[in-house]
Order: sequence, then C-alpha cells, then structure tokens
Amino acid sequence: MAYIWENYSSGKRYYVANHFSPYTEVLTSDKSNEAVNPNIRFSSIFYNLPELANLLNEYNHDLENYIFHLLAQVDLLKGLDKEQLLMNFFEREILDGVFGDFLANEWRKIKVRHKTIILNCMVSKYCRGIEEKLFSSCILKIFDSISITEEIKTGITYIYISEKKSEYNEAILNVIKLLFWKINKKIKICWGHHYGVIGANPTMKIGGIVII
Repeated sequence: MAYIWENYSSGKRYYVANHFSPYTEVLTSDKSNEAVNPNIRFSSIFYNLPELANLLNEYNHDLENYIFHLLAQVDLLKGLDKEQLLMNFFEREILDGVFGDFLANEWRKIKVRHKTIILNCMVSKYCRGIEEKLFSSCILKIFDSISITEEIKTGITYIYISEKKSEYNEAILNVIKLLFWKINKKIKICWGHHYGVIGANPTMKIGGIVII
C-alpha cells in the first residue's frame, strides 16, 4: 500500500480519486499528479464535516490539493513509518471484525506489547509474503519456553508451553492460531510441564497419552 507521504513533493497536485480501492490510498501517481483515496484514513475529514463539504463543492480540486498537502506533511512530522501504518491498518481490520467477531473479542484482552508482536507478524505475512514458520516464530517471541513436536503417524502437532494455562494466555494463543495456523493441520496445546520425569507419573502424560 502506498501513502501520500511516500514520494511526497510540494510541487505535486493531489486530488480525490474518482474510483476507490479498499486497500490503496494513492491510486494513480506521476511526477505531477496523485489521485488519493480519502476513505482509508481521512473519511472523517472529507465526509463528516458539512462546512468542508460545502467548500469542496465551491473550490473543487484546489482545496483538495491543499488539504492533502497538509495531511502528507502531518504524516511526515508524526514520524510514522510504513510498517507502523500497516500495523494500524491491520488492527482496525481485526477490531472491525474482518477476521471474525471471536478474534476481535480475544484481541481486546491482549496487552499492547503482545499486540505489537502479532501485528509485526501480520505485516510479514500479508505484505512481505512470509508465511513459513510464522506461527512458531510468533509464539516464541511471546512465551518464554516453547517446544513444538509433530507426530508423523497422526499428523498432530504438539505445542508445549511452560507457562500456566490462563484466560489471558489462551486469548493470545487463540489469536495467533486463527491468524497463522494452517486450518487443515491438527494441533494440541500442552500447558505447564513440558517433559516427562521418570518416577513422577503426572508428568508422564500429555492429556490422555502416557509417555513410555
């Protein structure tokens, strides 16, 4: 996605595009002109202010150009890089229910530092095309001790997490699973003790499986 602050020039003319894309802010661009989709970030400015709407009708592209120049400069002053803007975009998509209401509700339970890790992984997946091992990479950055084992015969992947099972930890894992786990693969989550200790029978079990 391109934004108006990218390749910004005070000599360019910016105007509201005639046709919109839900995922693109700058639709057409050349050395002199840029067509901009205000619906991505600026709908509250262009459509929710009656006074501005009247002025736009009167002055048309001249006022649009001035407003977009001002907004581009504000972007630059705020210091938001492209990755942060993409993360903001994906968080809005999550909260708006694009990935489902359950995920949106689980997302609201998570702390900001963990959201940042997950959003970074989303940028890698959707904007860089990196999907391989993204699930394991994400949980390894959040939980202190992780072990992942796949049982070839059954195709089940076991995720051993040293931390205790809690509503908060389950919310994080639910979000990561829904965003990054392949739905055609079976997964089993084991909380607490990872490894069996001979002589300590409770640790020699994974759910209903006895380790011999």
